[in-house]
Order: sequence, then structure tokens, then C-alpha cells
Amino acid sequence: MVPMVRSSGCIRSYKALLWLAAVGVGLFVSSHTLAQRSETQAGAGAAHDEVLWHAGDIDSAFAAARSARKPVLLYWGADWCPPCSRLKATVFRRPEFVERTRQFVAVNLDGDEPGAQRLGEEFGVDGYPTVIVLTPDREEITRIPIALEMDQYVRALDVALTASQPATAAYAAVLSGVATDSDLRLLGYYAWIQDRERLVAESQLPATLKALEATYPIRLAVEKSRLLIAYLAAYALADWGEEGAPALTGEELRWARARLQEILQDPAQVQANLLDIVYGAHWMYALVAEPADAAAEALADAWEATLAAIRDDPGTSAVNRIGTLYGTLCLLETRQPDKAPPRRLVRAVRRAVREADRATEDPYARMDLFSAAYGALSVAGLYDEAYEFITREVERSHSPDYIMLSLAEWAQWEGQASEALSWAKRAWQEAQGPATRFQRGTSYVHMLVQLAPDAKVPIEDTSIALFREASETQDAFFLRTTRYMRRLETYLLEWNVDGDRAPSVARIRAEVMAICDSIAEDGPSRATCRTFLAEQSSSEAPI
Repeated sequence: MVPMVRSSGCIRSYKALLWLAAVGVGLFVSSHTLAQRSETQAGAGAAHDEVLWHAGDIDSAFAAARSARKPVLLYWGADWCPPCSRLKATVFRRPEFVERTRQFVAVNLDGDEPGAQRLGEEFGVDGYPTVIVLTPDREEITRIPIALEMDQYVRALDVALTASQPATAAYAAVLSGVATDSDLRLLGYYAWIQDRERLVAESQLPATLKALEATYPIRLAVEKSRLLIAYLAAYALADWGEEGAPALTGEELRWARARLQEILQDPAQVQANLLDIVYGAHWMYALVAEPADAAAEALADAWEATLAAIRDDPGTSAVNRIGTLYGTLCLLETRQPDKAPPRRLVRAVRRAVREADRATEDPYARMDLFSAAYGALSVAGLYDEAYEFITREVERSHSPDYIMLSLAEWAQWEGQASEALSWAKRAWQEAQGPATRFQRGTSYVHMLVQLAPDAKVPIEDTSIALFREASETQDAFFLRTTRYMRRLETYLLEWNVDGDRAPSVARIRAEVMAICDSIAEDGPSRATCRTFLAEQSSSEAPI
């Protein structure tokens, strides 16, 4: 979600694009559950323009892959997530992509399906969406990045299909000086930001990507450009503290500027990195903007010209056209933070959003438009129009809980505590799926702790209710649910930082432990559940 405060609406970490789809990059087509897939595929087969998702559980998918001698294409996503929406509509339904998937056993795993969080943990997924290519024996070949347009996604699949060895071995070949072009292409289309130390230690990722980029020959200019963008993303995501990543300096600064100029001047390299160039202009430029000399100004001018050319291209989607306006406004804010948005761009945003609004009737497609309009209108300073737009979307959206959270944050920024809590509670109450409901409920508790810290009973009861509901599902406490359980724990400990609310925390701990003990199987899920507030219990009076 994009903050409605203009001064913080643009300068964000790469995570804004990567995980939250800050301004939206696609349409939505509802994912099939395993049961729905079984019913769909039991007939005459999938339509020509639909991926033939495997009809069965994960073990049967790998068995089918061994029998057919095909790799497995594993998609992990969620019904509500905007970047998943882009994949499902702009990629998964395109004939070129569908045709490529015939060479895989394709598995669609929704994070709210029974047991999905355990499977996600097994395959090391990092967030929604994750796309992994594996051998029939479950060896990972590669991970495909999120921020790819259609042509590049097809290219990434082709690279995976023709890979002579997995990404781990390809990287080892690079280190040994014996890498082939096939190895280099595979690494060029690898999801480095989702690597999580499979190939490279996280602390070494920026330096590794910079060194790797230098080894690529000019004949692999597209793959080389993708590594440059991955390097900047890894640099921006490194642990720099609250101040964020500092601008590059010295030779590294001159090199990065020159490489970005090369990318912007080559249509093939622009296309290969389109979503990063459109939605990430401001954060990348911020890394190379100091000193604000003639070279920096020239790069910014080239970037604005590239965004304008993308916007004027008849083949650019309505959402990406709005995105180029978002990118241009954020780039201008980075260059001139004290100046208001130019009126011509404000008018262009208003016009682009209205045209897309009128043309978009499909309820699923509006999730994409919601995100794009939300971001562009806010950075243009059109806050009233942004608020009106997203408020209308609550009644139209296939996933209103996601939009309700945006409205809750809006109300919080406006100082309207009661309204913020109302939206956050509705988001939890109306969410669908166990993992999503635990996530939304955690957000509601967080907002209660922030805005109504004296509301002890709602905080206690909601926290306990989250565990009670989760305990009734299969493999409850894995991956994302565990991640949000840790966040909930942090919120409650901060709420009780002075010890004034120790009885409330003790009650939550006691009731949660009883719930944990009721989980049917004495396994990892129950064990993880029992760690909730465990350190707190050891420092308090016996419960």
C-alpha cells in the first residue's frame, strides 16, 4: 500500500515494489483451489488460453513429473495479493506462456489452501508470489523474478527449460571460471532478491552481484542489465538502519550511472527491466543522485524521457501508463523535494485514472486499477480523489479486506482513530482463508495497541481468537502464520513494555497454551505455537 503522505509516498525500499506492489502491476484472475482444479481438469481439459494446472496434491505432481520426464513449475500465491494478480492475468493467460507451461507439470498452490503454509516452508518460498522450477526429484533449478513483463517471463521459462544445470551449480561454475552462456542466462533471470542465501550469503549479495555483472560479455547485454538492477535492489535492501541506503560514491557511483544510461538507451534492456524502470525510478535514482551534478541531471532527464516514451507507446497497458506517471512524479520529487507536482502531470494522472476507471468493468481487473490509482493520485496530491476512489472499491472488490486495510491506514494518518479501528476490524472479519485471516487479525491488534492501548479486552480476546481459529486448520503454524505470530508477539510485548499490562499478557499466554495443546498432532505446528510469549512467561509470575 502506498502512503497518502506525499513526502513518504515515493522514497521507499525496493520491498514496496517487490512485496506490496506499491502501485499495482496487473489484473486479477481468481486462483483455483485444489478441489476446483480437480473439477475443472476432470472434464475435457483446460481451455487453450489457460494453464493446465495439475489436479492433485504436491506429491502426485512430482510423481506425474517423473512419469512424463518434465520439470515442475510451482506457483505460490494468494487470492488477494496484487503482484499475484499481475501474473495470473497478464502472464498466466497469455498463449505464449500457456504454451510453454505444457512442457512442465504446473502446480498452483494458494497460501490459504489446507497445508499450504507447511508446503511453502518446505520449498523455501519467501512471499507472495514465488515461482520455482524444480526437477521431478524436487531439486530446485531456479526461481523466477516477480517483476517481469510477458515477453521476459516467456524468456525466463525458456532459459529454465534449456538450463544444463541448476542455478546453484551454474553459480559454482562462474566461481570456477567454467560457466557457459546457458549458466549465465540462468543466473541473469534468477530471482536474486528471493535467494535467501541459497546461492550467496545475504550480506555478500550486493558485492557478489556487482562482481557477477562484470563477468558478463556484451552479447548477453540483457542478462547483464538485469544483474545491474538486481545489484541496486540488493544494495537498497541491505541493512543500513533507519536512514536507509546511502548514495553510491566514487568509482561505483560513476559506474552505476553509466550503466543505467546504457540501459535507458537500449529498448531491449528497457523491456527486460520494464517494471523496475517504471515503478522503481525514484529509489534507483536516489542511489546515484549525489552529487547533484550535470551527470545526475542527465540521467534523470533520460529516465523521464524513457518513462514518457513508454507512456506514449500504444502497446503500454492502462495500468503501466498510470505507473509511468507515478514514476515520473516520484522522480521529480527526488530531484526537487520542495516543489509541488507539475500541474500538467497532475492533470495527466487524473485523466489516466478516469479513463481506466471507465474502461474497467471486470471486478477482478479493478484490484490492479485500485492499486495503480491509489498510488498515482496520492503522489500527485489528489488525496480527496484517491480517498473517494478506494472507498468505492470496497463495495466492488473481490478482495475488500485488502482495501479496508488501506482505508484503516488512511484514517490513522488523518488522526481518525475510531474509523481506523473500524476498517481494520472489518478487514479481519471479512478476510477469507486461514493464513490471510491470521495476518489481518494481527494487523487489527497492532492498530488497537497503537490507537487504543487501554482497550485491554479487545486486544486480549482478538489475540486469543486468532490462535483458536488457526488451531482448527491443517498445519497451522508454519511460514507466514508463524511470521505474523512473531509480529503479534512483538506488538504485545511493546504494549506491555512498562509491565502495566502483565495480567493481560499472562491471560493471553495461558489461553494460547491451552489452544496449542489442543492441536491434534504433536509435531512442529504445536511446538511452534507453544513458543508464543514463552520468554515473557519465564519472567512473569507462574501462569
